[in-house]
Amino acid sequence: MPVEWLRQRPLAAEFDRCNALAPCVWKLAQRGQVHRRQLWTSRIRSQTDQLPGPGSADEKVLGEILALTPDEFEKFVVALIDKLPEIVPGLTHRVLRTQMTADYGVDFFGTFTLPRPIAYEIEFVGEAKRYSNPVSPDKVSRLVARLGRGQYGLFFTTSSYSDRAQKEVIMDRYPVRLFSGRDIVDILREGHCVAGDRLRRDWKEAALSAPDIAGVTGLVPFIA
Repeated sequence: MPVEWLRQRPLAAEFDRCNALAPCVWKLAQRGQVHRRQLWTSRIRSQTDQLPGPGSADEKVLGEILALTPDEFEKFVVALIDKLPEIVPGLTHRVLRTQMTADYGVDFFGTFTLPRPIAYEIEFVGEAKRYSNPVSPDKVSRLVARLGRGQYGLFFTTSSYSDRAQKEVIMDRYPVRLFSGRDIVDILREGHCVAGDRLRRDWKEAALSAPDIAGVTGLVPFIA
C-alpha cells in the first residue's frame, strides 16, 4: 500500500489523486463491494479432526465405546467427566445421570465448583449421544433450549458435529462445549483409562456399574 495514499487521504483537494493511489480493496469498498472476514471459520473443525485416524488404536477404542448401549453410554459419559483435565473427583464437581424417561431432554446435570476462596458453583446440563453420523444443528439447539440462566451445556457424541452445528454455537455464542469422538478418546488417554487399543477393564466396569440416577425432582432446580 503506497504511503502517499495515507498522506493525501485527509486532504479533500487531493482526493482524486488520493483515490488513484488507493489500494484495490478501498476502491471496491467505495463501490459497496465489501468482503467481510469471517474469523470464526478458523474454529470450525473438519470431520477428520473430530475423529480418530482410520485403523488407529484410538479408532479401536472408539469402536468399543460405540458398542455400548445408549443407557451404558450415558453412564460412561458421567464417569468420563471425572476424567476431564483439572477436575478433582468429589471435590470440584458433582454430576448425576437422569432417568431414561421424563428427563426434561437432558441426560445428565451437575455443577463445577471454582476453587476457594471463590468457591462459586457453575451449573451444567448435558447430552450423551452414541451416534455414527455427524450431529446436526437441531440436536445441539435442543440442548441450548434446555439451558437456564447462567447454565452451561456439555454435548458428548461418539461421532462429529456438522459445520453448521458448530457455526451456530460459535456465531450465537452459546455456552455449550461440543465433545467429539476424538475428544472422548483424548480425555480417556489423559486420564489413563485406556490400555493400548482397549478401554481398561476395571475402569469400564466401574463406570457402567455406577448407580446414580436422578429423577425429575432432582432435575427441576437445574431447568429454567
